[in-house]
Amino acid sequence: MLLAAFLHVERTTARELLVRLGLFANRSVAGANAYNLLVGAAMAASFDFVSLHLQRVLGKVRR
Repeated sequence: MLLAAFLHVERTTARELLVRLGLFANRSVAGANAYNLLVGAAMAASFDFVSLHLQRVLGKVRR
């Protein structure tokens, strides 16, 4: 959704593009973006899981 809004603004209002839109068609760039998205999601999920594990299972809650 945010990417679609960015592309719309770039196409309609910008005199000079911040990012060349053809860059998104490159398979290497698209693959790297997808990989970074997956790694970021995995890191966020693991941080959440570890903090909940420390709080609930091990009882390491600061009071």
